[in-house]
Amino acid sequence: MYAIIEDGGRQFKVEEGLRFCIDYRDNVNPDDKIDLTTVLAIRTDEGLKIGKPALEGAKVVVKVLSVEKGPKLVVQKFRRRKDSKRRNGHRQKYTKVVVEQILGYFALCFTDTSKSPSEQSDGDFCLGIYSPAFIYSTLIVLRLSSL
Repeated sequence: MYAIIEDGGRQFKVEEGLRFCIDYRDNVNPDDKIDLTTVLAIRTDEGLKIGKPALEGAKVVVKVLSVEKGPKLVVQKFRRRKDSKRRNGHRQKYTKVVVEQILGYFALCFTDTSKSPSEQSDGDFCLGIYSPAFIYSTLIVLRLSSL
């Protein structure tokens, strides 16, 4: 099972136990838990659920491991023939986290075979494992329409 989340304008594909770095949070300490609520998609054994743009009620719980600094970047400004040179360095802070849980309401859109897909609710678009009766009826309709 994995989820695609958004944090700091970037998207991450996360699984339980994965360690990764997010933008610096100044009000957290090691062993604190953070809820990342912008979950764009969740993939389980039953199928894939995609939000418009995010899934409501879904969240990823991460535990803070440490605060780290990224690599040093050198910023150099130079104007030719003006005796103007400027050189600065920068190190970005990151919060290193590990994914503990992926929580989310997972329901397949097309589980009720008595309704057509157009009559289904206007919830989040999702793909999933259809029932065998639905697949069989869809194949018959497609085959008859091609004749």
